[in-house]
Amino acid sequence: MKKNNIYLYASKASENKKIKVGGFEFFVQELCENNLIDKYDFALFSAGKDVSKRWANVFVKKGAIVIDNSSAYRRDKSI
Repeated sequence: MKKNNIYLYASKASENKKIKVGGFEFFVQELCENNLIDKYDFALFSAGKDVSKRWANVFVKKGAIVIDNSSAYRRDKSI
């Protein structure tokens, strides 16, 4: 696992919290346009349908395969 390839996003309230995974520490960033990079491979969403509706397409446009745990697109036959 490469530490520089994992980005954690959440609400402003969670910004700068540390999460340890696989021996690496990651800092949570606020999910906002200014904190995004140009390209993603995958984006995992589990913050509810409003967040998914707002942000999933942004990540798709940046190349990500989006995996969404909310009900936002669950019954959408085009997805």
